[in-house]
Amino acid sequence: MGNFCEKRQPFAGSMQSVLTFALGVAAWGVAAFWPTGASAFAQWYLEGRAGVSLPLAGDAEAEDAGIPNQRVRLSPGPTASGAVGAVFDGPRVEVEAFYRQSDADTVGRVDGDGSISTMGGMLNGYYDFELSNPDIKPFVGAGLGFASVDAKGVAPVNGSQLDDSATGFAYQAMTGVGYDISDTVTVSLHYAFVAIPSLEFEDSAGRLYEWDYMDHSVMLGLRYRFGGSDRPERRRTGQLAMPDPLPAIPVAARDPDAIKPRPRPTLDGQRPSLFASITETPERAATLALSGPAPLQNVDTFEVFFGWDSVELDQRAMASLAAAADAFKAGRISQVLITGHTDRSGSEIYNLRLSQVRAEAVRRAMESFGVDTQAMMARGVGEGQPKVPTEDGALSAQNRRAQIDLRAQ
Repeated sequence: MGNFCEKRQPFAGSMQSVLTFALGVAAWGVAAFWPTGASAFAQWYLEGRAGVSLPLAGDAEAEDAGIPNQRVRLSPGPTASGAVGAVFDGPRVEVEAFYRQSDADTVGRVDGDGSISTMGGMLNGYYDFELSNPDIKPFVGAGLGFASVDAKGVAPVNGSQLDDSATGFAYQAMTGVGYDISDTVTVSLHYAFVAIPSLEFEDSAGRLYEWDYMDHSVMLGLRYRFGGSDRPERRRTGQLAMPDPLPAIPVAARDPDAIKPRPRPTLDGQRPSLFASITETPERAATLALSGPAPLQNVDTFEVFFGWDSVELDQRAMASLAAAADAFKAGRISQVLITGHTDRSGSEIYNLRLSQVRAEAVRRAMESFGVDTQAMMARGVGEGQPKVPTEDGALSAQNRRAQIDLRAQ
C-alpha cells in the first residue's frame, strides 16, 4: 500500500489543496520550459472539451485478511474538462481541470448502487504534428497531476457500502486530431487514458480497500487562440505582402554586429503586382518556376536562410548580402541572379509565392547595399529545387533559402 494516498495525508479530502498544488506545478512547468530567444513564439489559448468516460472494471482489494475483494464495474458516464495553455512552435503546454461521473453497474456479481465522481487538475504537454495541409494537426500528449475520487453509496460491498473519498497522484496519455476552422478556432477529437492508482477507501463498517481507478475518455473539443493563427506568418488567403523598403546602409555600418534586423513583415494586405499574373494552377506554377535568364558563367555564389514561412532577413543574412554586394562591386559582374526557395510544407502555389517574396526581399536588400537594380533578376522556384531532398510536407531549414549567383559573360 503506497502511503502517498493514505486517508490521513494532508492532501486527502481537500480538493482545494489538490488544485492549488496542481496549479503551482503548472506555473513552474510553464516558467521552466518557456522558450527564449528570437525564435520563441507563444500564444495563449482556452479550450473546452466534453464527451463520454468509459471506466475500466477494477478490484476493491480488502486490506484485512479473510475479507474478499470486490470487483466494481462502472457504467459509461459524462466527462468534461477546461484548459488554459500556450502554443509554441510545435509543442503546447496547458493546465487542465476535469470532471467525470459514472454509476456503479455491478459490485461483485450483483447489481450495484451508488456512483463514482472524479475531479482533478493536470499539467499537460502536447506535440502538434505539421502536415502538408496546415489546417489538420494530429497530436499526442501526456499529463501529470492529482485527482479526488468520491464514492457515494457504492454497494453492496461485503454487506456494507462505500461512502468515502480519496485523493491521489494521476497521470494520463492523450492523442487526437485538431482541425482549424478559422485563424482563431480549432475543433478537435480528443482521446485520453487516465489512471489514478492506489486509492484507499473505508466502508461503513470501517474496513479499508485499495482501488486503482482507470478509464478511457473520448471528447470533442473547441479551442480559441488569442491573437489569431498559431502560425502568425501564414494566412490561408494566400495574400503575401512585400517587406517594407530597406533604408540605405552606409559602408561603415556593414559590420555584422552593427546591422539591425528588419521588422517582421506581414502577410496581410493586397497582393503585389509582381504576383498579379499567377493563376491557381500547378501548370502555371511550373512554368514560372522554370522561367529565368539565359545561363551565364557563375563567378561566386552566396546563400541566406529564412525561418519557417518567413521572409525576414536576420543579421547573419544581412552580413552575407553585404559581402555579396562587395563582391559585385569588386569584380566584372554583369548579372546577379537571386533565386528564392522553400521547403515542402504547404501547397505548391503558396510556396511559389513565398519563394518569390523571399527573392524580392533579397533584391531590395542588395539594392540598399548599392548593387545596380538593372543588374539584378529575382525569381522564385517554390519547393521544386531543394538543397536537401525531403518528403512532401516535411520541414527543412536548409531548403528555406535564397541563392545569390554573381555571373559574368
